[in-house]
Amino acid sequence: MRIPLLRLLFVLLLLLFITAPPIVTPAAAAAACHWGSTACPSPSSCAGWSTNYDCDAAFCEGDDSCVTIPNPNGNATFQYREKFRNCTLQDGSSCREYQISLVRKWCHCP
Repeated sequence: MRIPLLRLLFVLLLLLFITAPPIVTPAAAAAACHWGSTACPSPSSCAGWSTNYDCDAAFCEGDDSCVTIPNPNGNATFQYREKFRNCTLQDGSSCREYQISLVRKWCHCP
């Protein structure tokens, strides 16, 4: 009697696992790019640059290098990325510099 109950329990747990909605954390929206003045005035020393990270929303635009048979319009998805570094100014205060770049993510638009 114990074996059939264990099988039934196993089947019920399996059904629960299969039919339960997935636990998904929504992707965080990209932070806004820092478009203002991004250079520190006369820094005395600066740390190294951070890694690049996406900022602002990706967008679709034409790109001649992406014209292919499956993509005759030559559309591409572009993304702004930025990195930052912290600097110390001559008066001892701190400042953060940003560098923004534009990258083509892929040769099509979602």
